Amino acid sequence: MHPQRKKGIIIGASIYGIGFVTAFIIYLTLENTYAHAPSVHQAVLILLFYLAVIWCIISIILIALHKNRPLQMGFLIINGTYILFCLVFLLYIIVGHKLNY
Repeated sequence: MHPQRKKGIIIGASIYGIGFVTAFIIYLTLENTYAHAPSVHQAVLILLFYLAVIWCIISIILIALHKNRPLQMGFLIINGTYILFCLVFLLYIIVGHKLNY
């Protein structure tokens, strides 16, 4: 594996690791007082999803312009994995909910 690609994967994974730890700490310390809105820890995870989509678009543009290609490929791999994980999780929730009723 190219060292720059590995560096991109490590940087992206560390950002998502920090986001997950932050969401977990918020989940443990704060309670959801309003039942009709997402709690703060869910908002952090939603912001991470938006960050992944934006970062993926930027990486695709930079790859198309041939700017530091291996590093951007690492970012694209980790962001694409996170986006795919989120979409599969949402699909599981939607389909699982319909199968139970």
